[in-house]
Amino acid sequence: MEGASSSIPFPLYQRGIFKGADRPAPVWEQDESGRWVLSFDGERGNFLALPATFMPQRAGFTLTFEIRPETTKPEYVLFRHGAQTVGGLTVEIKGGKLTLAYSRRTPDHSELPFCSRLDFKTDLSLLPNKWQRVVVTRDASHLTISVNGRSESFPCEGIGLYLQPSHFGGRGDRLRNGTVPFFKGQLRVLSIQHSAVR
Repeated sequence: MEGASSSIPFPLYQRGIFKGADRPAPVWEQDESGRWVLSFDGERGNFLALPATFMPQRAGFTLTFEIRPETTKPEYVLFRHGAQTVGGLTVEIKGGKLTLAYSRRTPDHSELPFCSRLDFKTDLSLLPNKWQRVVVTRDASHLTISVNGRSESFPCEGIGLYLQPSHFGGRGDRLRNGTVPFFKGQLRVLSIQHSAVR
């Protein structure tokens, strides 16, 4: 249990696991073309766990995923770098729009707090029932997200706060308004390059 608490998004030693989170694994299904995809139901706690080495702490990166949301929930988590402790990047939907958060350390900038969180709201949204390619790129100075032929970029210096596992599909909680912030839809590509590819 001690090791598991560092690798999954649920707070095992708290009351944070919402009622009904009884199927953590997404299901392999074939789409209409016969291609195998992972299907997330958005309600029962489906998530994909990735090792701590998936997301680099000090290098740039290019994170890519191809998804088909089945519904346009107003709030849900797509990707989170962090488990019991925050790692770095979070990609989620808030108010129907893609948002980014980056928790960082800035040891080379004495004028800044040692650690801080940057939140970026975009005007980008996902379309229901359509395959879309989402690309998040981070270089030494900027965090950029691209989807459906549009991109937005934000100043973002520093390094990821902690080396942590990553997750696709959810964060492990229920919002105060009753929403379960888990992705509902299909995933057919998830990849990362430990460099900023433009």
